[in-house]
Amino acid sequence: MIGSKSTWDNLRIIPKDKMPKLTPLQESDRPALLEGLDGVISPTHQDKIWEMIWKRWCFFEQVRNQEK
Repeated sequence: MIGSKSTWDNLRIIPKDKMPKLTPLQESDRPALLEGLDGVISPTHQDKIWEMIWKRWCFFEQVRNQEK
């Protein structure tokens, strides 16, 4: 059921032909995603936010490209 606590389970049940077509995330997207955070949170926290976003993107790509 979509909405479970497991991202893997949620993504796994979406048929491959129904996966959203997304523009791949790139390192060059980081400034736009973190815009406005300078002076609000430390660069260390911004790095952690980016790391979390990047890891989730990579996981999505892995699931999306996996054979069903």
